[in-house]
Amino acid sequence: MVKQQEQATGSESKDENRILIVDDDPDIRDSLREVLQLDGKYTTRSCGDIFNARKLAAEFEPHIALIDVKLGDDNGLDLVPVLKREFPGMTCIVMTAYRATDYAVTAVKADADDYLFKPLDTDNLFLTLERHLFRQKLEREKREAERRFRAIFEGTHQQLYILDADGVVADVNDVVLEGHGLEKHHVVGTRF
Repeated sequence: MVKQQEQATGSESKDENRILIVDDDPDIRDSLREVLQLDGKYTTRSCGDIFNARKLAAEFEPHIALIDVKLGDDNGLDLVPVLKREFPGMTCIVMTAYRATDYAVTAVKADADDYLFKPLDTDNLFLTLERHLFRQKLEREKREAERRFRAIFEGTHQQLYILDADGVVADVNDVVLEGHGLEKHHVVGTRF
């Protein structure tokens, strides 16, 4: 088990809102967990360093990581691109007590999705979490709709063309290509 890991808040499920809290201050970790537990919509895991954060992320598969900028001798901003690379789709929200604009700019350059100041305003925290979780849900639904469309588009025995507003072919299914002995790049971009 990962060192410094706390118990989950609630029963775990792939559909729940999983939050990873990475902060070297155990009081802040505990406070965040308690606040999120009160809402009842979140399952959390937490740790105080970069190494354990990566291990927890792999085990827990969080939707969102709340990451403190200062993690002992480490910089939490170094964790953001690592998590983004290893876990595409994860939202990384950076937290700091430093209220300087250059920290926000540095966080954005590190590919953080959002930036919160400590002490955290709980209303702002919940709004921020809900906004990012809603965006993730929309992205998942969009990918699923595209997958279903592609299955139908490519699975039919009918020749299907997708045209833009000017009548230029934007896409065709394989039945069109097989029926005319063409390759897609010969058809796409031509006028219907």
